[in-house]
This record gives sequence, structure tokens and C-alpha cells, in this order.
Amino acid sequence: MIDLDIALKRMTDALAPLCMAVETIPIMDAAGRHLAADIRSKIDLPPFDKSAMDGFAILPGDHPESFGILETIRAGDTPSRDLAPGYCSRIMTGAPVPAGTGQVIPVECTEVAAERMRIIRPTRAPNICIRGEDIRAGHVVARRGDRLDPLNLSVLISCGIETVPVVSRPRVTVFSTGDELVSTLAEWGPGKIFDSNGPMLAELFRRHGAHVIARRHLPDDPGDTVAMLRDAMNGSDVIAFSGGVSAGDFDFIPDALTACGLTIHFDRIRVKPGKPMTFATGERICAFGFPGNPVSSFVMFHLFALPALQWLQHRPVRHRMVQLPMAETWRRKKAERLEFIPVRIVPRAPGDSAHPGESAASMAPLPYHGSAHLTAMQSDDGLAVIDAGISSVAAGDLLPFWPVTWTAYETAVI
Repeated sequence: MIDLDIALKRMTDALAPLCMAVETIPIMDAAGRHLAADIRSKIDLPPFDKSAMDGFAILPGDHPESFGILETIRAGDTPSRDLAPGYCSRIMTGAPVPAGTGQVIPVECTEVAAERMRIIRPTRAPNICIRGEDIRAGHVVARRGDRLDPLNLSVLISCGIETVPVVSRPRVTVFSTGDELVSTLAEWGPGKIFDSNGPMLAELFRRHGAHVIARRHLPDDPGDTVAMLRDAMNGSDVIAFSGGVSAGDFDFIPDALTACGLTIHFDRIRVKPGKPMTFATGERICAFGFPGNPVSSFVMFHLFALPALQWLQHRPVRHRMVQLPMAETWRRKKAERLEFIPVRIVPRAPGDSAHPGESAASMAPLPYHGSAHLTAMQSDDGLAVIDAGISSVAAGDLLPFWPVTWTAYETAVI
């Protein structure tokens, strides 16, 4: 076994020559993709001085009893008349203001009669959006590695961006191993279990930018394992196995990886859950051998496959962790491995104010029966990280909290 930091370093070193190609695509087709370069605005934003509301454009300091109305400027129009003392232009929100405009008087501050406008409630606000006050042409508006979510897409389109360089999606094949696996109730019977790891891993890969091209079942046969691996290597950038990587008589994945010319960089790590985690690379491919127990697969995906996907897609590699106190005492019998345990965030009770520097929340361990207890992960907010050598944790002790679950990816939990 090797320590987690050594395993991650080996993986990072092995991934150094592996990176996805870059392609340029229309911005309208780029939703969900990751940028391969910084993007700079083509235009000023706003691209012209525009009205911030419906109202009347007047010259600066012009305050006659009433104003003559020169024209109406709608959004999309351009002014056709110059302002003059004693005259105004009716203007709609977003329309370009006439040259020399000092102020737009909101329509609710005016009254109009006989085609003349009178200010009934003076205001000092200019109500004009100045050209370039949001973004100047040439400024970076999105960074290399950014995911093009709806907000990023809107910003880029507003800045005149028509095409973007994006990273090709890693093509992934997911294998579920074992004769005991079934997919339907009709197949289910004594000794059989449903293949839940394969769909979970496939969705995790999709969720983080990969293109899952196949999800297949591997029987417990060494020849079939090698043949199906060779076939998958022809069209995949990443291959993932669920199960088959431990030391049992029917765990054929490590031998198959070697037989197909891949180099195994590690196959045992000093982590719980997930000890038999395996990682291998070839000339243009990487392979992950996840443990068969579902919690192990879930945790190992986030520890190894997720940063690998980030690397392949030219994105910063990082794990989000914060220090939080434990809400109660926790103990374990064996402490030789770094361990991840499911926890729920417990907010500070109302009226129980925190002292300066104290957290407003703590984490409480959930009932957890081991790496097959996947339902425990449904109820948690993330994982507490217990270092090797620590056999007990007292209430109030600070530990790393890793917001690794679905909810923590989509909402702020602290």
C-alpha cells in the first residue's frame, strides 16, 4: 500500500502527457463545455451610452418650465435629432441616448400634455449606462478551464463572441465486473445483485464533462476481460472498471491491464474506504480500477477520476475542503489508514452565538456500516477526513470537511 498523497502524485505525473485536443465550435453549441483559452470581449459593454429606464433625455442643467418633445427613441433605434435647450427626446430602456444627454428623467417623474413634457418630481440620478462601464473591449470575460454554464454563455454572447475554443470531451467506457451482476428483476435471483456502480460511475463521468460512449458488463473470465478491454481501448480516452481489482481468484483487471500494454502506477492505497484502487496509463489512455463496494467507488471517483478529468480538460485541479469542528466524540478500532466518514452539517443553535474565529456549524457522524452502505451517503452533506494514526476524535476537534456529495456540489452547505 502507498499513501494517498503519493498515489495522487503518481497519477498527476502519469497524466502529464495526456490532454484532450482543442476544437473551435459555435458559441450556441458550447453549453456545458470547458474553455481551452481565455476569452476577451470583442466590444465595450454596454456598447453605447444607453438609457437605464423609460423616460426623457435632456441636456445637462436644462430646467425650463416644460420641454418640447423632439422624437421617440425606441430600443434598437438611433437618435435622429440633436437635443437643444428646452427640448427633450422620449426614450425607452436600453435605447442609445442622444449626444450630449446629461440626464434621463424617469417617465414616472414627468407628465405630458399637448406634446410637451413637464418635470413634476425632480431627480439627480443620471439614469444613463455609460459605454464600457461593465466591460471594455479586450478585457478577459472568461478563463481557460471555465465551464460554459448559462451565465457564462450569456456573458460571452453579450460580448460579441461567436465561436469558442473548447476541450474535446474525454470519451469514457465504464465496465461493471462480475458474474453476480444483473440489470433487471427478471435476471435477479439467489446470489445475484443489481449493477448499481456502473450507472453511478457513468453519471459521475457525464456530470463532470465526459462523454460516456459505452457501459458494459464484464463476466468473470480472463480471456473475455482482455478482449473487451482491447476493444474499448480503440475508441476511449478513459476506461473505468467497477470491481475486479482486489486480490481474489476472480479479480482479473490488473492482469488484463498489463496484458494490453498499460502501466499500472498503483493498485493499493492506504485509504478507507477504497484500498484496492488501481490506476494505469497507456500511450493515449488512462484506466481507473474502482473497488466493487459502492461507497468506495463513489469516494475514489472524487479522489482520483475527478481531478484526472479536470487535468484532461485543461482545468485547475483542486479539492474543496474546509476545517470544521466535530459535533460529538468519534472512535475507531483500527487507525492505520486515512479514513473518510459520512457526516451531516449541524448549524449552531439559534441564540448560541459563535466567538470570533469559531465556526457557525459543526459536523456530526452518521450511522455507517462500511463501504457497502451506500444509503448513508444519501443522508450526508459530505465526508470528514480522519488522518492515519488517529483513533478517536473529541467533540470540538477541528477536522477537514469535504463537500463531496450531490447536494454539496449544487448548494452551499456552510
